[in-house]
Amino acid sequence: MAVEATQTRPGIEELLKRLANEKFNGKSPEWRKGGKWCDVQVSVAGDDKNWYYQHGNVIYVQAKSGPENQSPHCYGCGSKIELVGQRCSVHYSNMPLSGGGEVRTKIIPYCPNCESKPSESGFITE
Repeated sequence: MAVEATQTRPGIEELLKRLANEKFNGKSPEWRKGGKWCDVQVSVAGDDKNWYYQHGNVIYVQAKSGPENQSPHCYGCGSKIELVGQRCSVHYSNMPLSGGGEVRTKIIPYCPNCESKPSESGFITE
């Protein structure tokens, strides 16, 4: 389910402020840039119990251990994070719009309430 235009959801600044107050004693978490979760680039922070992944305007939470470790959820709305397999054709950078037929699958996480479902197809230029 995608977000309706009439629904309001917290912006990233509000989410970051809430996260700092609720989980980091009012201090901003130390985000590490360039982490990878599934096949997307994210900023990563952690506390004693959870990993927090910032991707665009959404924060995903995943427990470091325990049975809930397998079910990341959205910090903004609490929904379980869903995954989309995105099949990407590989294109050659030296010959625009051409490739050798190779297809790679990337796993893209998203919150079904806060984000639009990612496309199931794409391309990579090498």
